[in-house]
Amino acid sequence: MLDGRARGLAVTSKKRIAGLDQFPTVDETVPGFEMWAWTAAYLPAGTPQPIVDKLNALVREAVASEAYRTLTRTTYGVPFAGSPDELASFQASETKKWGEIVTVAGMKEP
Repeated sequence: MLDGRARGLAVTSKKRIAGLDQFPTVDETVPGFEMWAWTAAYLPAGTPQPIVDKLNALVREAVASEAYRTLTRTTYGVPFAGSPDELASFQASETKKWGEIVTVAGMKEP
């Protein structure tokens, strides 16, 4: 938990996070706000489907393991493993959302 050097204000997930229950979500103040740090495994385009399926099964197995869940609890993470189609959909929605924010904010590369 926080050791007094920083003061938590809120979490950016849609739901409160176990172990950080005392912090509201930003969504509770700014409806619709949600931001995640996420990681994904990718393979080169054209990778044979059996290899894609095998990697996806191994990732799902790892994320479902108690060791992984314990690790994510200690870092207040929220473990999730989905299908390649779910990843593509999530990535498309994140790209659209953050692309709009960058455009509205007028951000440019340095």
